[in-house]
Amino acid sequence: MNKRFLTLGGLGIAAAMLISINVVSNATLRSTRVDLTEDKLFTLSAGAINILGNLKESVTLRLYYSHKVGGDIASIAKYAQRVEELLREMTVHSKGKLTLEVIDPEPFSETEDRAVQFGLKGVQVAPGQDLLYFGLAGTNTTDEKDVIPFLQPDKEAFIEYDVTKLVFSLSNPTKKVLGMLSTLPLDGAMANPMTRGPGAEPWLVVEQMRELYEVKTVQPNAKEIPSEISVLMVVHPKALGQETLFALDQYVLGGGRLMVFVDPFCEADQPPQDPSDPMSQFKAQRGSDLGLLFSAWGVQLEAGKIAADLDNSLRVQFSNRSRDDSGKYVVWLDLNSSTLSKETVVTDQIKSMNLISAGVLSQPAEATTKFTPLISTGDKASTVLVSSVQFQADPKTLLNDYMAGDKALTLAAHITGNVKTAFPGGRPKAPESMDEVPTPAPAEGTVLTESKSPISVIVVSDCDMLQDRWAFSSQNIGGMRFASPANGNMAFVSNSVDFLEGSTDLVSLRSRGSSRRPFEVVEALKTAADQRFRAREQALLTKSDDASKRIEELLSKRQGASFDLLSADVQVEIEKLREDQLSARKELREVRLSLNKDIESLGSRVKMINIALIPALLVAFALGLSRWQRLRRKS
Repeated sequence: MNKRFLTLGGLGIAAAMLISINVVSNATLRSTRVDLTEDKLFTLSAGAINILGNLKESVTLRLYYSHKVGGDIASIAKYAQRVEELLREMTVHSKGKLTLEVIDPEPFSETEDRAVQFGLKGVQVAPGQDLLYFGLAGTNTTDEKDVIPFLQPDKEAFIEYDVTKLVFSLSNPTKKVLGMLSTLPLDGAMANPMTRGPGAEPWLVVEQMRELYEVKTVQPNAKEIPSEISVLMVVHPKALGQETLFALDQYVLGGGRLMVFVDPFCEADQPPQDPSDPMSQFKAQRGSDLGLLFSAWGVQLEAGKIAADLDNSLRVQFSNRSRDDSGKYVVWLDLNSSTLSKETVVTDQIKSMNLISAGVLSQPAEATTKFTPLISTGDKASTVLVSSVQFQADPKTLLNDYMAGDKALTLAAHITGNVKTAFPGGRPKAPESMDEVPTPAPAEGTVLTESKSPISVIVVSDCDMLQDRWAFSSQNIGGMRFASPANGNMAFVSNSVDFLEGSTDLVSLRSRGSSRRPFEVVEALKTAADQRFRAREQALLTKSDDASKRIEELLSKRQGASFDLLSADVQVEIEKLREDQLSARKELREVRLSLNKDIESLGSRVKMINIALIPALLVAFALGLSRWQRLRRKS
């Protein structure tokens, strides 16, 4: 009886201790965790800690979360806990400048009305159910506000950056001025009443930059760059006038920071259609360059060439002899961290980028500036002519004709050093054309002939990388457009602007990594399979087509006669051709099946490891442990 009492008492004490430990740890160790992710996505970064520790103004964060509705959705409930833990950890590092309020907006309550006033969006997750609110509203001491309307679980990898950016903007209400000059419709376009076509929304890259900077549009025919612009972003400077080029020259010589995107063939540049000339769209100039200025700065865009890289390109679907096929589109680049510079904060932490029909940058031998590559291809890249994609791009032809090179090609570079003006003769005269839209004449002042200090210019050989389709994943929730980075394209742009402007804390945040984890081994196997079998496939297709043409040629000579009336030699040749054709088609089917054999073999091995090997190892370990214990007891 005593033993039973002691046993029950011991169990009771153990249970009480377990509950006490859980209560205490839940209260004191809520945010304590071991972060085993590759990019330390669950650990507050040094950049965030630095920003939070130097806030200039107090900020209040209000996390609105519908506990009852969200608690029924496992992914939302788990993510809500993650967000709350992150916010509480951020308040600890803010030196009292950051305050957190967690609010449950009950239906038809004042708290729900307040959430709506902030701009948060309630989402209907099921018919007849209350709205789910899960957003963040921030305010500063001057009643300025910033919100994240809905916290998406699939953006978990970027939550630290999004929140820190919100806090940073509220604590620094005076934003730097970012200038944007472009011949592309970055700010969107009005609906065309003539074609009854819908208007275009602003590019997401512009909307993202407006959250951090005061964005000021600079017209493509500008004669002067406003002095308040700290960084100027030039996108697709196609056919800029001499006066605008001179304005850019003087801006850079005077210490202005410049980021310029040029392109040998800009797919985002869609020339207007001419009903009288259907080919006008294809023949129109779609490239851009700053040749005159580039020469002065010690950089050049190789004329008429597009970078191609089989090892680092996107896989696309295309038609192959009336069959659906897939393969690498060698001019649509899918770059990984190995092709991005590790020597600068601009690209150090970025994991992947997409560049589309990008050009090749190089430095002339006579240049005196420092040319630092930021983005490159793999070391076996080559080039193709713009004409090969200008009229009707054919991924299959480019793949079949691809010849590997022996070096990496530069796609983006940072140019620094002292330079002289590209206009040694002074300010160019105004054109006499009546088509140019007049702009205010610039104030007369001293014309700079050389840089006051070393210039700082980032040049990128692709404009398409800024398009929504290549830089973002977006979805519509409750009538609102939500976007998240699809790769490192947006991080590269923001990092570059911050780097040129001199701020690096946000750079370390937005570059921390992505939840994207490509199957690199699988992609390597696919590429190797393509290289092994693609040449044989094309040979068999050609053999089959040649046989068909020869049979048609022989049959056409019969002039209406039946097959039996053809000469014996012709009949034998036709039968032999048909046998060859059937044999080629059979071998072709085998080749196409072989394309996926390595992939399926890898999948089978992975399944075997997951399903059989790991459990087998656990069973073997358990049996070994049991035998060791028995032997120990016997001894």
